[in-house]
Amino acid sequence: MSTLNNGSPVVLETRKLCLSFGALKVTREVDFQLRSGERHALIGSNGAGKSTLVNLLAGVLQPHSGDILLHGERINKLAPFQRVRRGLVRTFQISALFGEMTPLDAVALAVCQAKGAGLSFLRASAVHAEAIDEAAELLCTVGLVDHIHDETRFMAYGHQRLLEIALALACRPKVLLLDEPAAGVPLAESRRLFQTLAELPSDLSILLIEHDMKLVFQFATRISVLAEGALLAQGTPEQIAQDERVRQSYLGHKHE
Repeated sequence: MSTLNNGSPVVLETRKLCLSFGALKVTREVDFQLRSGERHALIGSNGAGKSTLVNLLAGVLQPHSGDILLHGERINKLAPFQRVRRGLVRTFQISALFGEMTPLDAVALAVCQAKGAGLSFLRASAVHAEAIDEAAELLCTVGLVDHIHDETRFMAYGHQRLLEIALALACRPKVLLLDEPAAGVPLAESRRLFQTLAELPSDLSILLIEHDMKLVFQFATRISVLAEGALLAQGTPEQIAQDERVRQSYLGHKHE
């Protein structure tokens, strides 16, 4: 496994990654690295290719050229569920999938799936006591201990986003991909969400897309900037804030 200049191993990497839709190039020879334990933000204007890159990493889309490596292993051909088994997990919208379930049952179900215990039951709480205990701990971790028996579809949207994170954590990720976790979440709840992310285990690597620059610069230890499908800049928050290309193309006077 390769390392970067701070000594931390690179857990997720792309090399000359490219994707086109017809004549439209949406990912242009992207060389990207995510370090072990890093909190890494991916920013850029609308249409810059951020979600496309995350979908490529997760296996939802297949690149036309280039490589994706997880812990040094090329994973281009792996299906999304195979990447999850190797520790690469992304959050997903839960309201449609688990709307009538409680958070406790939904997370316990995810715990059982991660352990290979199967999904042949309707209510996890009636069968898998260990899974229930682990699910309760995860829900406590994300601040939902008071909502474990609520019906998911009636929960506040911010709480649903926290539940998405709990479901992802149930898969025991080594790398967690988050696509705008605070989108549509009220300010107070988005702060709670990012506080929860900041308190996750230090060996968990996180890559997130986020448009709120205040949250990005408070949370991220490293930032990558996409423009028209290509990496414009990578560096620490301080380096990105001072990068004239980024200031002109994205941050602008607002960040000043």
